[in-house]
Amino acid sequence: MSAVLSHFAARLIEHGHEGFATNLMLTGATYTEYRRGVHEAGGGPRPRWVRVLTYHAIADLDGPDWQRPFGVTPGQFSRQIDTMRNAGYHFVGVDEFLRYERGQGSVPRRPILLTFDDCYESLLTAALPILRERAIPAIAFAVTGYLGGTNEWDQAIGGQKLRLLDASDLHELSKNNVEIGAHSRTHPHLCGLSAEKLSEEIAGSVADLEAAGLPRPRFFAYPHGEQDSRVRQATKEAGLQAAFTVDSGYARAGEDPFMIPRTEILRGDNRLRFRWKLSGVYQCLSNLETILRVEASKARHGR
Repeated sequence: MSAVLSHFAARLIEHGHEGFATNLMLTGATYTEYRRGVHEAGGGPRPRWVRVLTYHAIADLDGPDWQRPFGVTPGQFSRQIDTMRNAGYHFVGVDEFLRYERGQGSVPRRPILLTFDDCYESLLTAALPILRERAIPAIAFAVTGYLGGTNEWDQAIGGQKLRLLDASDLHELSKNNVEIGAHSRTHPHLCGLSAEKLSEEIAGSVADLEAAGLPRPRFFAYPHGEQDSRVRQATKEAGLQAAFTVDSGYARAGEDPFMIPRTEILRGDNRLRFRWKLSGVYQCLSNLETILRVEASKARHGR
């Protein structure tokens, strides 16, 4: 692999191309040689990175084309859980994950953290029995302005109407090893909101959960996965301890706890694609895609 990368990098340099692609190939060749040397020397300690998966509805949705992928059927969800267990993955608890993020503890081999966005009714009726039977912990993020209501943010753009859990339902989840996190009050696009509105959405959702008699939330999930420096700062000021994006990748100890990446699991993830999403190759390619996207954005803006 290093020989192939070096060959193509040399050809690019010969033709006067010494940009991002050439540097990426040279870096890849260097890293490959390094890993080969480590392997030949008997190997070294391998860092353990946590795969954080996120689900939405555990139901067979029949809404518009853009919404249907966010509904994983109960049967599919059950098979995916068993696939992970049979492959030797370990489901980490919330406290265990938080200690790991702070660099204060380790995690077992092949660690997985499960999260659920929006707190649809199907989380209680379809997902919880599967989680409870297998003693699997999770985090569920509630849209506090619509507790006991429906997903108005989706309906506003033609989405299927889905019931959301109410406060008593969230208490039931909390009693069954599912930590309740905040997901804003109304599920807006947070970037661009005024400072006052941003506080209402983030700090307000924390206050709503406390007012409902639930433990003060420690985690936040950005609606639509959107965040910037202002949103992250507002999240910190609300007293939350960590926050999740939907950027793919691994959660790594010591990195920014307010930019934790997650891998979205969708209806189209059949057994092969699901295994692919769990793999390190998928995560590496996702990280590379992010790098290329950032570089392309910089090039467009002349930076």
